[in-house]
Amino acid sequence: MGSWKYEVKLRQLTPLIHFQAEQPQATLRATEVKPKLDRFLLWYLAPERFSGILSGKDEKKLLLEIARSKKWLLPMVQGDGSAALNYKMQISADEKDKIDLDGMGAYFSVGQDDKKMGVFSRGLINLTILCFNEELLGKIKEVLPMFFAVHNFGFRQNKGFGSFLVSDDSGENSLGKREDLVKKYVQMVNQNDNSQMRIYKLEYKKKMKVDFELVLKIINNFHKYIKSKLLFNYVKSKDNKIINEKEIMNALVNQKNLSKGKYKYIRGVLGFANHYTFNKKKIKFNLTAGEIKRFPSPLYFLPVYDMEYDKVKCLILVPSKLLKRLYDINPTIEIKPEINDEKAKKIPTIELPRDVFDLYKFFQYLITASAKDDNLYNLHRINEKDGVDNG
Repeated sequence: MGSWKYEVKLRQLTPLIHFQAEQPQATLRATEVKPKLDRFLLWYLAPERFSGILSGKDEKKLLLEIARSKKWLLPMVQGDGSAALNYKMQISADEKDKIDLDGMGAYFSVGQDDKKMGVFSRGLINLTILCFNEELLGKIKEVLPMFFAVHNFGFRQNKGFGSFLVSDDSGENSLGKREDLVKKYVQMVNQNDNSQMRIYKLEYKKKMKVDFELVLKIINNFHKYIKSKLLFNYVKSKDNKIINEKEIMNALVNQKNLSKGKYKYIRGVLGFANHYTFNKKKIKFNLTAGEIKRFPSPLYFLPVYDMEYDKVKCLILVPSKLLKRLYDINPTIEIKPEINDEKAKKIPTIELPRDVFDLYKFFQYLITASAKDDNLYNLHRINEKDGVDNG
């Protein structure tokens, strides 16, 4: 069997949260990258589904059938429905630092290791691929820059951690190309997946020395900013009879009777875990939504900063399908505190505000709010087709 080798350099933009940061070899793991890249390559085949030959079949089976017909799958999985593609990957970093992530939004769920450590390579990272199908290697070379442009890795990746980009032949990074690659990706998603993914650009208005710590802090603070005051204000403007989860928790903590109204878990539309720590008393609440233990935020932050400039920028991918899947399930959510209190048994179950919350209309609301002079953030939509900024 013939083999073809391909080597490429990666530049790391933000630390990768790593629970083995002490280890000398700790860096981006091929065991995480390869399965993601495999799925991305199969998705990239999507235009071929319209060839007419395989139309009408289940999408996953269809794409696997295409890959199998091209002999892209590993020999041992050619017939068992697996999607492992026939190449090997190795990643190594010559220089890396162990990074203390306190203050950058690298928090975890209750019960996880409270030590927040990451790894960051200031030099270029070596990625080597050994492929056993020449056509497949050609596709890997074609998609690799876009793949890294639209993915982060490791824990808290949707908040900008674990961001890497492919460097070009001159050794310079493709930072300036990230926006173009993301626009191309979103255009393909919306054409091939009948989706409505959108791109927004977030800019921090203050000029200051830029580094990854500042970028991650700004992403974390912006997410907190929109997930609390602005989100509550937006939903309340749609229906002032809504009683949100903070009001419920506050009533419980202070042993007050609950007001009558529509009980809604407003923060849940932008992601939730099964634990929630409330107010200065640090009372922990357990949230259960049937079989759903955790729902990731539908917002995906992609840093586009450069240390040579004094402005922090990042792209936000906002897919429509993720929140729709949660709405389709429409879970009822129980909130109970980890305290012995009879009132805990009387807390009503609550639902997401699916009848009044529209993610894209909420972003239009955020754009209007960001236009105010006293706001630290500038937010606008990017048109993926022509790159023209939209309000």
